[in-house]
Amino acid sequence: MRKITKVELEEFRLDINKWVATGDDKEDKEMVKTYTADRKDLKKILELIESGNYKRASQRIYKLDTLIRDQIPRALYNEIMQYYV
Repeated sequence: MRKITKVELEEFRLDINKWVATGDDKEDKEMVKTYTADRKDLKKILELIESGNYKRASQRIYKLDTLIRDQIPRALYNEIMQYYV
């Protein structure tokens, strides 16, 4: 297992902040709520990774829809999912 870098965490943080409703979705209250909930899930995963709780982060990642899971940078995703049990 390798050390996760600050650069990877910052890249993930930036990706989370970009995950907002756009176009027609931003006019749909339910879609806005969905994007907000997704961002909250991603932020929690980031917090777990930053605190070193990789196993719990991997469990939360596993439960995400594929579209949301794809917002996690690939190298970071691959590293964290090694801890999935």
